[in-house]
Amino acid sequence: MGASEIGLWLGILGVAFGLALALCSVLFSRQYAARLRHEADLLDQARLEADRQRDRAESQAAQFRKALDAMTDGIMMLDADQRLLEWNARFAPLIGVPHHVLTVGTPMADILRAQAEAGEFGPLDGPEAIEAAVQVRMANLVDFHGPAFAERLRPNGRSIETRRTTMPGGGFITLYSDITQRRQAEAAERAAVAAAAAAVRQRQEFVAMMTHELRSPLSAIADALALVDETGLPEQARKQIACARLQAGRMQELTADILDMARLDEGRVVLREADFSMAELLGEVCASFRDAASAAGKILLSVADTGVPAMQWGDSGRVRQVLTNLVSNAVKYAGPGVVTLRATVVNTMLRLSVKDSGPVIPPGQASTLFQPFARLRSAELGGQSGSGLGLAISARLVALLGGEIGLAREDTGNAFWFTLPLVPARGPCAVEPSHAAARPAQRANILLVEDLAPTRDLTAIMLRREGHRVEVTGDGLSAVDMAAQRIYDVVLMDIHLPGIDGITAAGRIRALPGPQGRAAIIALTGALSPSQEQAAAAVMDAILSKPARPEMVLATIERIMGGKEMDAGIGMSASPVVGDLDTSRIATLREGLPPGMFTRLLNQCVVEIKQRLPALMAADADADTLREAAHALAGMAGSYGLAAFEREMRAVIRAAEAGLIAEAHRIAASADTLLARAEAAMLAET
Repeated sequence: MGASEIGLWLGILGVAFGLALALCSVLFSRQYAARLRHEADLLDQARLEADRQRDRAESQAAQFRKALDAMTDGIMMLDADQRLLEWNARFAPLIGVPHHVLTVGTPMADILRAQAEAGEFGPLDGPEAIEAAVQVRMANLVDFHGPAFAERLRPNGRSIETRRTTMPGGGFITLYSDITQRRQAEAAERAAVAAAAAAVRQRQEFVAMMTHELRSPLSAIADALALVDETGLPEQARKQIACARLQAGRMQELTADILDMARLDEGRVVLREADFSMAELLGEVCASFRDAASAAGKILLSVADTGVPAMQWGDSGRVRQVLTNLVSNAVKYAGPGVVTLRATVVNTMLRLSVKDSGPVIPPGQASTLFQPFARLRSAELGGQSGSGLGLAISARLVALLGGEIGLAREDTGNAFWFTLPLVPARGPCAVEPSHAAARPAQRANILLVEDLAPTRDLTAIMLRREGHRVEVTGDGLSAVDMAAQRIYDVVLMDIHLPGIDGITAAGRIRALPGPQGRAAIIALTGALSPSQEQAAAAVMDAILSKPARPEMVLATIERIMGGKEMDAGIGMSASPVVGDLDTSRIATLREGLPPGMFTRLLNQCVVEIKQRLPALMAADADADTLREAAHALAGMAGSYGLAAFEREMRAVIRAAEAGLIAEAHRIAASADTLLARAEAAMLAET
């Protein structure tokens, strides 16, 4: 094949290849265009879906916003960097911050700063104080691991409750609720309860006063009847006199029971404890009823089982009162037979019982016997009836003594019983002489306040003979001055004094700062009205009736001092003065909390105390405001071991309750200094 032919074939092949390339190009272009159109369709669909999702999100966001704004509570959300994410319309007015401060991304520190500048955290003196308050709250927020509840009283008087919880991605949500109405309702309920209690107390005081007033004329009537010379009187007149004596005696018993019940209801019964012989007490009770029992065909026996100690510690007068009531009932209402008083030891308790010969009291009647004014039907009493107060009084007295009372029904009669704690005697008879250890005298620094010179001199001599150091004065004002200048362990205070009375003087001593205000105060008095007894009980550690037996005064001093060792220096007490902190309380709290938690809680406590201090330190605060503010502060301080601050708040409470407003203000004026000292001590402790 020649060159020309080869060239021709090559040309043909070239043309064919070009045509093939052109055809491939056309086919590829068509496929690419189709793919582009398909991808464009997909993009359009994705854009439409994105628009739908955006519209849905915007709709949900709008609904969420409407839901937030419709809430009666305020809500705030912070991110992990403590910046504002979301809030609702109620948030700003509830926390007291201007609306313009709130924008997405606003640091929480700026919001707190705006609150501080608006006075939401109380009076803050200058930018440094504001910044310090902000830093404290920010530290609490940074360390927060929730959930937590808190309550804050705003300067406008509204109470705001906060509930805070963490979010999974960091940050937290806080709900703010206005609970002012709830707190007002609670305060109104407390006021109503207090008013009802006051009304009950007034009725009780009236009953006690009238009963007390009735006792004197009744006693005069009974004494006059007892002095009537029945010689030569006709039989009918003698019967009438006997009936009058009987009724006068019953009225005396009734008035005594009502007075006892009133005192028990008001908590004005004071136990007067000393060593006594139970066997002798049983014998004395039996002896006092022997004639009446014999006339009723009954025999009285008293038995002290083996194991009953020869001497024991307790209020023998109250034990005698309960036994007298039980024996009197047995003599009056039981049938002829034997009435047995028995004392026995059961475990660590002393069990006393009065067993009669019946008739057996039915179970349905026995279940109400120890309720006030509950009485058996006359059939069970042989036609007699009592006031229904004796067993109720006995039950309350036994409870006051630390025991229980009940009725054991037997086939042949009834056994009323009660138990008492078995407390060993504390006097020389408590141990055998050969084993008695020499006990050093308890030496106390005593201030004796008594206006009657003979009584004052005799009491001072008795106390000094026992090794006590005694200083004396005759009026309440000088007693307060002396207590303010020197530390006493015990103040023996007469109630009726020239100038200010003993109750007022005791209240002022209680309000003294430091150890001066912690002296034990024992009242010495003749007769007190119910209201005076209540007032005395509020500021006294014990109340002794005059003339008080020397052994009773000494026993009361020893009991109140609790065996503390006294310092030998005149006017000095060796009882340790508690420092700024209760370290044992702090140690206990630390043991029960995760690491670092106590410090965070303490910071919150201190912030809350500072917020409440203005109410305490306000110049126009009245007694109720001072008492309530100091009560809240004392509770918080005591919970966290701020011992010195708590003591001063207790002193404010006592002064306010005693009506010593100026004294309460004087003590409250140092509250901020004490708190700062407590903070410094706590910082050193941590």
